[in-house]
Amino acid sequence: MTYPKKVMSLKELAEYTGLPKKYFIEAYRSQDNNFAWKMNPGASNSKIMFDTEEFDAWRLRKLKAEVSAMRRRGCGVA
Repeated sequence: MTYPKKVMSLKELAEYTGLPKKYFIEAYRSQDNNFAWKMNPGASNSKIMFDTEEFDAWRLRKLKAEVSAMRRRGCGVA
């Protein structure tokens, strides 16, 4: 997927992709997060920013792992 900016906020990404905000919060909280950060880590209501290229690579890795797991369990996914 291509994004209009290299760095986007959670709100911008949710509006652009149509994915729920909960998905981006899950990505931010994941252990292998190397693409998202808070503008001000000390503030609880600080904007969460995403490096779109790294986020997309993470999203594709996650998707590939989910499909692979479905194949192993015999869920009938091509």
